Formats: sequence, structure tokens, C-alpha cells
Amino acid sequence: MANECAMTISSNIVSAANNLGFKLYTPQQLDAQDSLDNFIRNFDNQPFIVVFPARERHTQPQLFTTLLHGNETSGIEALRRLISNPPVPLYDTYILVASVKAAATEPLFFHRMLPGAADLNRCFTEKTLQNIHQRVSQSKTIGKSQPILSLPDDYSEPQILAYRIWRFINALNPRWLIDLHNTSGASPAFSVIRHVSDAHLLLCKQFSPYTVRSNINIGALFELAFSFPCVTIECGGTGDELAAQTAYTGIHRLMLATLPELKEDSEPSIILNDPIRLEILPNKEVKLGYGPRKNPDFDITLLADIDRFNFANWQAGKTLGWATPRGFSALSAKDEQGQERIHDLFQLQGEQLQCKTNLRLFMITNRVDIALSDCLLYAVSLP
Repeated sequence: MANECAMTISSNIVSAANNLGFKLYTPQQLDAQDSLDNFIRNFDNQPFIVVFPARERHTQPQLFTTLLHGNETSGIEALRRLISNPPVPLYDTYILVASVKAAATEPLFFHRMLPGAADLNRCFTEKTLQNIHQRVSQSKTIGKSQPILSLPDDYSEPQILAYRIWRFINALNPRWLIDLHNTSGASPAFSVIRHVSDAHLLLCKQFSPYTVRSNINIGALFELAFSFPCVTIECGGTGDELAAQTAYTGIHRLMLATLPELKEDSEPSIILNDPIRLEILPNKEVKLGYGPRKNPDFDITLLADIDRFNFANWQAGKTLGWATPRGFSALSAKDEQGQERIHDLFQLQGEQLQCKTNLRLFMITNRVDIALSDCLLYAVSLP
């Protein structure tokens, strides 16, 4: 911990960061470099936190998290731009960068998580976090005389990192938490929230008018119960300049605008409720691919440019791709209550995989690895 950083931050926060194994920096301690690739190499594969100190020390801080997935670049690119010309915010502003190791593994910014590792943003389950906390509390050294970096036996590196992030969030107790992500395919920006409130929607509207209200449980950070608003922002497609600008503009605005100013200039929200997640059942082994026509080598072939239709309205009978009966039987589309809805929403007409009813589809990916390890897309029913 450099003296400059220590002098501008609460000693309690400095201590918490040290105990949790996070390096803290101010913008003046960092070089934005000439590219994101060079910037990410500065951190020795370790997660880190950058704090932009406010003029007033007594204000409650705000917190952004980013790079929970190593291939989602908009949040860290926004951070790099903020470091180049650091604003002095109204509130102490912390930006926590998580999956540095995955991002810095060649090819850079390709790996969502390290090969064979768990998805960090599926590790924020209350049960796992509390179990790890119990183990740490029982230790005489971990989190006390030595940082929380690993635990023996049962817990993976992503689970421990999720725990460290959770502990830092609770130590900071921010006024709000904004988790910045990208979609893996082309997409407009949108937000995802657990609870619909004026406070949540105000934060969301700084990035996009589109908001998805979801109670699906997958172990994502925004699902945790905090005493302050927590929202996920999907800034747009990873690597897109517009997505990076969306992240930068939203963060910058929340740094410098007062609450009345935020309310005055916000667009009306467009809220989508009750999303359904289309995925391949975990016990099914199917071959998935993308292309302009049915590929006989695949059980499921999705349109090569399907991600271009993110947030479009799909009419009943519209084709997403092609599937064999074996491929279609491997698909699952569960709602928030855990009810299987695959036959209500999708159908196999001949060899064509089609919408059975009017849907709005989003978070459509065109990467096979992400479709198989996470999901193909989300859907909301339309009238």
C-alpha cells in the first residue's frame, strides 16, 4: 500500500483491502498505457481496486465492480480512460477489477473464466459465502495475520475470490453497487435488477432505458441481499466502442452529478419482467454450432448472425436455427419458479427451431463455449 493511497482513504477500508488481499491504487499511481492489453499486464494476474477520492471525506462511497468475466472489457476500458484524466467525484468512488488472471491469460480478454475453472459470477450464493465465512472466522491467521487468498480442500479459487469481493463490499457499505458487464454477442445496453425501486431504476437509466427484472437464481452478484441498491449493467457487446463509451459515460456521470441532476435528465424506463433462460441441460451431450444453414454435424445449429437480433421482437414462427429431435430434447427453458417452459416458448417445425409465441430475446451469444457453459439466450414473453 503506497502512502499516497493510504492517506486519502479511510484506514478501515485500507485494512479491509489488505486483509482480503486486494491492492488499492489511486489513479495517480497508475499508468493508463496506450492500450487495454498493456494496461492489464500491470497487475500480476491479481484483482485490484482503484479509488477516486472525493473532495469531502464524510460522504458515503459508491462502488463499481467489473471484469467478473475476463472477456468483458467495457468496465476496465472505462477505468483506463478515467485514469487518463481523473475526475474528482462527489463521493469516494471505488472500482474493483476482479478476473484479472482470466483476462491476462493468452489470448487476452478471451477467457470468460480460466479453462476448467468455475464462473466467478455464479459463485455468489449465500450458502457458499456463509460457509467460507465460517471457515475464515474459525482460523487464527486467515484474514488476520495473512490475507484471505486461499483455503484448503473444498473451495475453488473463484469461490474464494467471490468471498473476498463480498467481504469488501460489506466493509465498504457503499451507497450503491453497480456491476459492469458485457454481452458476448452484439447487443444494446441494458440493466438487470432484482428489485424495482426508484433508486434502482435511477441508477439503471444512467446507462440504458432498458431494464430486466429477474428473480432467476444463478449465483450472480446482483442476487445478493444488500441494504443498498445493487444493479448489473450489460454495457453492450464486448469489445464494442459504443459499449465502452456507455460504461465510461455512466460511471463519469455518477461520479459528478447530484441526485437531482440525475433525476432531471433520465429517460423513462422500459422494464422487461420474468425472463426465461434457454440452456442445454447439463446431463445432455450435444453438438452446437452457428451457421447460415443446418449443419449435419451439429445437433443444434443457430443462425450465424443471431446476436444481431438482441432485444428484437421475435414473432411466433420465426426461425432461430435448426435442430434434430435429439438436440431439441436437450434444451431447457425454465421460468423464475423453476417450471419448464420449453414447449410453451419454442418448437421444432420439421428441422427448424422456432419461436412458438411472440418473444423478446436478449443476451444471445454467438460463442459456442459460452452457450454450452452458460446459456444460449434469455427470453421474455410478449403479448
